[in-house]
Amino acid sequence: MTGAGEITVDIYPNPAEAKSCYLSLRVEFPKAYPKQPPNITIEDFPETYNQYMKRIRDKIIRELAEYKDSSEPYVFNIIISLKDELKTIAENLRQNTLWEEREEQKSALEQKKLGKTNHLSRCHFHPFFCN
Repeated sequence: MTGAGEITVDIYPNPAEAKSCYLSLRVEFPKAYPKQPPNITIEDFPETYNQYMKRIRDKIIRELAEYKDSSEPYVFNIIISLKDELKTIAENLRQNTLWEEREEQKSALEQKKLGKTNHLSRCHFHPFFCN
C-alpha cells in the first residue's frame, strides 16, 4: 500500500473471546507511507480492562519506534503482536477469575464448617449484659 488511506482493525485473542477481550485500531497511512510510519489510534478497548491499557500503548509505541523504511509488513506484524498481547491478557483474566472463584468457594466452605461447629454465630448479644 502506498499513499494516504486508513483502515480499522478489530483484534481479539480468538473468536470465542471476540466480545469480551478485544481491541479496535484505526490505522492511518500518510501520503509518504511506507517512508513514514502509519498513525495508530486505539478506537475501542473494554473499560473493564483499563489496567492493561498501558501495556497495549507501550507495545504500540515500541513497535512505532522500531519502524524502518522498508517493505516489511509492519501493520500485519503489529496486529499479530497485539493479538499475542490480548491472548496474555485473556489468560490473566481467566486465572484471576478462577482464583476469585476458588477463594469464594473456600470462604463458603469455611462458613459452612463454622456454621456446624461454632454456635456463637447463632447467638445474640443483648446490650443489657454489657458493661
